[in-house]
Amino acid sequence: MSDLILNVKRKWFDLIKSGIKTREFREIKPYWTKRLQRKYDHVVIVSGYPHVRDESNSVVFPWKGYVLTSVGRNEILYGETIHTLNITGPETVYGIKLELT
Repeated sequence: MSDLILNVKRKWFDLIKSGIKTREFREIKPYWTKRLQRKYDHVVIVSGYPHVRDESNSVVFPWKGYVLTSVGRNEILYGETIHTLNITGPETVYGIKLELT
């Protein structure tokens, strides 16, 4: 099998690495639907798009799948408003599980 690599902004990476953020959200689009139908060994979260894979800029979790999660544009998540999803109201998204156990 392979690894699912997800690039995220530094602020989200820091929350994930500290264990505060336990889901990474992706819009339900054909691209993500196809990718998430596969089975993976690990989920690799990478801060930004580094030129060289640096251990300090990535964190690895075992693949635990995803859950469908309903979020709203003004929903507060980890102290910030979700604004990167460009949604106008409640919408269901993929919540990729980031759990060590």
